[in-house]
Amino acid sequence: MNFLTKLRRRMIANKFKQQHLKIIQFIPHDVFFEILRGHKQQGWEMFPQQLSTDSWGDKGKCKLRKGQSTLELEWTKTQQGSLVGLGRILDSIAKDYELESRDKPEYLR
Repeated sequence: MNFLTKLRRRMIANKFKQQHLKIIQFIPHDVFFEILRGHKQQGWEMFPQQLSTDSWGDKGKCKLRKGQSTLELEWTKTQQGSLVGLGRILDSIAKDYELESRDKPEYLR
């Protein structure tokens, strides 16, 4: 791993720590879209609004907002789903869906 990659990863880890963010990675397809639908039913707004989850073939990205809280959702066919948001929110989601929330991203080699 070269110097710039190490530096970038360290900066990302610092951002997560300073902003009290957590990440849930490698969420299976069915669980990921269940989380997305469930939050939309609970009043979270999806941005961009015109995005249809049916059009998320190989990859897709959106944000969910409710009040001052924001969740960033990303789906790729190879790495499956991921969520980024405040630690307290992601810890709750991880507990509800039996997933693991981390303090920083885990990188594939």
